[in-house]
Amino acid sequence: MRVLSWLVVSGMVYRHLGSEAFALVGLVRLTIGVLNYTSLGLLPSMIHYINVFRRRDAAAGAMRVIPLEGPALIPYADAKPEPAMQRVNNSLREIYANGLCVAAITVVVGLCITVVYASHADAWLRVDFSVSQEAAGLVLMMGLGTLCRLASDAAGAVLQAEERIIRDNAMIALAEVLWVVLVILVLRSGTRHWGFSVGNAFFWSGFLLLLARSVFADRRTRMPSFIFKHVHWRTTWMLIKFGAFVTLAQLADYLYAPTDVILISRLIDAKTVAVYWPAVQIDGGLLLLVGAIASVLLPRSAMAHASGEVKTLRDYYVRGTLASVGILSFAGAAVYVAAPVFFKLWFGDSMPATRAILPLVLVHTVVGGSSAVGRSILLGMGKVRAFTAAVLIAGAVNVVLSFVFVRYFGLGLRGIILGTIVAVVGRCAIWMPWYVMRQLRRAVGVAEEDLIEVEVPPMM
Repeated sequence: MRVLSWLVVSGMVYRHLGSEAFALVGLVRLTIGVLNYTSLGLLPSMIHYINVFRRRDAAAGAMRVIPLEGPALIPYADAKPEPAMQRVNNSLREIYANGLCVAAITVVVGLCITVVYASHADAWLRVDFSVSQEAAGLVLMMGLGTLCRLASDAAGAVLQAEERIIRDNAMIALAEVLWVVLVILVLRSGTRHWGFSVGNAFFWSGFLLLLARSVFADRRTRMPSFIFKHVHWRTTWMLIKFGAFVTLAQLADYLYAPTDVILISRLIDAKTVAVYWPAVQIDGGLLLLVGAIASVLLPRSAMAHASGEVKTLRDYYVRGTLASVGILSFAGAAVYVAAPVFFKLWFGDSMPATRAILPLVLVHTVVGGSSAVGRSILLGMGKVRAFTAAVLIAGAVNVVLSFVFVRYFGLGLRGIILGTIVAVVGRCAIWMPWYVMRQLRRAVGVAEEDLIEVEVPPMM
């Protein structure tokens, strides 16, 4: 729905306002995405620690000792242990309250970035055409809408960890539909300041998503109005530290296609970028097919790991990976066969040069996409440091090999793609299966505290 909403909104802007407005919306969309990194990986971090804290509480309940002192033995029922549901609620409240603190910090940082960006939008975007006066309003409201969506991840993590994944995704999808509807109403109304109005529609859809997710999360946690008693800075720091590694791994994406584009323009020529970029767009589109599997398996993997269900984790990884490979292989073959017609409809040209490199691009699409499930398994198990290190190393290898293949072997654009294939095969086809299966084997029969990579605070 996120992809479709952007397609519909872009098409509506182009039809009603022209190519310059379309270009401005595209520029803002690409540049405002930097705010996503201010979230500090809050969603996977909270999902992981909600399940870790549950396991801590379960272990504490299982090890509850009843003293044998006194005139008679005290029946266990008379000891009045803390109810299990109350312990779970306390864990949810603790992580949720600290997650809200992290969200507040990231929103403040993101708001500062948004205000600075909006105040210099004309200069930074270099929009010297007729719609330049709309840039500031569009950037400001799109930034606020993005921050609302990021802040809602704290509540979304609670819903997903509580196995309300369908409900959470439904709210996200409805927010995107609402944005499209509001944009259509705005454009048909013929408003003068369309940039602010389109951005305002994005803001309200994000704000309502934040409100809806928060209402459902509050019901699950029964969070009291005074939440600061559940805030513990040690827990907040753990969420930030875990999320920082996730964010660092996400930043490594710039070592692939964006860096490859720079290498192409510097080592080959700028015209070759036009050959490479359509294939990269196809790569990104195909990866959406397996993103859903990985998204669902993240909270489920965290729950299975916290419960010590190693066989379930192994089944998730093996079946999810095989399904991802099968889906991408079938879709890749279909795209390759339909490429002449597809490019003709898309660009008005069959793009023979792009079709010549498309098979190589599809190779690293299939191999790289197969690792999406492994990523969810590792993050659910808390193995964020190893995952981040592997992603950074593979990204660096891609840059070095691509440079070497072009500069010293004269392979041109194929050298760029071969560098990516080698890096992706090394990380996704060799390291990922070995490391995941190694961690699953180690988890069998290991003591509870050894299953958790990060330090867990005692019960508050």
